Amino acid sequence: MYRKDVLERNICKMESKEKEADAKPNFAKMAREMGCDYRTAKSAWLKAKDGSESAEAATRRAKPSKIDPFRATVKKRLEKPCTAMALYGFIKTLGYSGGYGLVRNYCRSLGEEAARVATMRFETAPGQQAQVDWKEDMTLRTKDGTPLRFSIFLMVLGFSRAKYVEMTLDRTQPTLMRCMLDAILYFGGSPAEVLFDNMRTVADRSQGEFGQGRINAAFAKDCLFEPLLCKALHPYTKGKAEDLAKLMERLRPYDGEFSSLGELNAIVRRLMDALNSEASQATGRKPSEAIAAERPLLRMPDADAVRRQHLDRPVERKVSRESLVTFEGCRYSVRPKFVGRTVELVAKDGTLTILLGKEIVSTHPITGKRWNFDKQDYIAIMKSKAYRDVPDDQVERAAESNLGIYDRLGAM
Repeated sequence: MYRKDVLERNICKMESKEKEADAKPNFAKMAREMGCDYRTAKSAWLKAKDGSESAEAATRRAKPSKIDPFRATVKKRLEKPCTAMALYGFIKTLGYSGGYGLVRNYCRSLGEEAARVATMRFETAPGQQAQVDWKEDMTLRTKDGTPLRFSIFLMVLGFSRAKYVEMTLDRTQPTLMRCMLDAILYFGGSPAEVLFDNMRTVADRSQGEFGQGRINAAFAKDCLFEPLLCKALHPYTKGKAEDLAKLMERLRPYDGEFSSLGELNAIVRRLMDALNSEASQATGRKPSEAIAAERPLLRMPDADAVRRQHLDRPVERKVSRESLVTFEGCRYSVRPKFVGRTVELVAKDGTLTILLGKEIVSTHPITGKRWNFDKQDYIAIMKSKAYRDVPDDQVERAAESNLGIYDRLGAM
């Protein structure tokens, strides 16, 4: 191998009349002058002299390798996920007599070659497609240090790059459908198709190629779009949503800068507005302006009918032995007498109401904390178990201490 700068200086020397063409220079002196190893200087001199590397290097490259007869086999097998060690064992059964290192190095070279292959840009016509993904399991802390763990639903229109983002506390299918309807209303209608990753809330089996998604078919039909799943192991096919997920890292500076889930949600909304006002690097246009070409081609579903049919159904949960019910990935307390009963959950205006028939069992503010205990619920739970015979004042002090610990650890 040779350095380009050393090669160029040697070519200049060859063209000068200071030395005879066949004279060999002092490579050690040349190396000192050029600030390199003498072997680098020698290699560059040989290259400048006859346009080729040294005969020794050429001989080394021309020597056949034991892996040569198996290159095609290895390359074909690498089209599917396969380790170099597995291939080494396989070609040994075919007569390969070389070492593992040759196989490993060849596999690496194929990987580097594949990485250099240009990725085809995946563009769509106005109104044709949107892409959906999640930014999963982010954690930011409130001003008082309480960690809040959340995910962000992401949807982007392919042509205009118009973006919709929404903070969520879980990634269940009901949450996905609610966010999708919110996004459709924000954009002004549905595109013809929506491309999803192979997420569990969308597909109950993996897709090898583009194909029909297994999202609630009635929901997709009522929202006037066709669900598609992206090709497995080919994330670039939904690259617009992937790029949007990376942009959610802009939330990191707000760690410790908000007091509640509502304030964090407002920050997320402001970020969405800012992203839609920035010119897209791919199109050079602002999504907030480019969407004007898409809106006439989007189809607006009957949002009220979609809500009645798919989103406004009662959410039922069975109270666990710990006197807790789960809502959007978080647990909320009820009194111990309701353990084993099936209750109804109603979320409205940031408040979770837990009902048994028409009786209000408990109410809680909806938070991103994993554990949410009402103090009186918690005291009743303690008295029903280990603190049954403990005086009330001691129970209350223990409850306050324990609840303080839950507040610090609840979202971790």
